[in-house]
Amino acid sequence: MLKKNTIILFTLFLCSIFSGYLLSKASLTGRVGIDLFYKQYRFLRDPMKSFFLILIVYIILFMLLGLAYKRMNTNISNRISFFILFTGLIGAILTYYDFHHTITHKLLGSKFHFGGYIFWVGYIIIPSFFLFNKKIYSDEKKRWNFTFSKKRN
Repeated sequence: MLKKNTIILFTLFLCSIFSGYLLSKASLTGRVGIDLFYKQYRFLRDPMKSFFLILIVYIILFMLLGLAYKRMNTNISNRISFFILFTGLIGAILTYYDFHHTITHKLLGSKFHFGGYIFWVGYIIIPSFFLFNKKIYSDEKKRWNFTFSKKRN
């Protein structure tokens, strides 16, 4: 289990590095627009700030789903994962639509767009990991830390 968690966390780390770097590579017009009109997005100009913010989002989502699979019924945990997966897919579709139909977002450039898409890929990887690795948290006895083999006298 630890090896699988290490692999997924390393993958999320790489996604956040690439996404943070590419989000900081907006076109000249996009950077000017961020400086003049959209000042709340200035953190996107710094790759380290973008990287840390994206990594924090990934880690929080990973920990919440891990906790859900440890403490809740498998059906409820799977529903939560499907909901998060669905919101990730909708977010990716809306991001694509926004980047191609809003003139101010078109001006940000293809590198910035690709960074946004990589963010959603990492977001979608997390619930997919928990949905397709059912062996990790499938044993109800281990989940609740009960020991049924020992009888009390």
